[in-house]
Amino acid sequence: MTFHGIELLPWARLPLFGRRFRRFFPSISDKVNPDRKPWTSGLVARLAEYVASLNASDFAKDETARAVHVAKKYRKLNRVRSFLLGWEWRQVRYEVLRDRGARCELCGATSADCRIEVDHIKPISKHWDLRLDKANLQILCRDCNMGKGNRSADDFRS
Repeated sequence: MTFHGIELLPWARLPLFGRRFRRFFPSISDKVNPDRKPWTSGLVARLAEYVASLNASDFAKDETARAVHVAKKYRKLNRVRSFLLGWEWRQVRYEVLRDRGARCELCGATSADCRIEVDHIKPISKHWDLRLDKANLQILCRDCNMGKGNRSADDFRS
């Protein structure tokens, strides 16, 4: 569903959207959905129309700051998501797996044992410029990669 060329949320994500939107923008949520009914595509369309009709002065300062913060966060997530689904990443990932073999560099697990992933040593959320640098990549199994998270820049290559 689109509104003025903007893709609105898929059906499955509407309840989560409603809870998050209410938490971040309570006054707008109360104007669009005063009865706090479950969010439907109709309510999202009404919300889009309401937001499109607002002037900048209609937002309270704290809600404007929150809106900017949320927009930046989702823009950054979309950039990372589109990179991970893109051709450049697939090509580099394939080359690293081909050159080094599909074996976890921490525990030694193979692709027959579990899912093998190519991990960024320095996370792309913090080091975007290193996203395609093969020296910043290591091969880990899913368990080792999930244990590492994006907080650590540990290099497990031997």
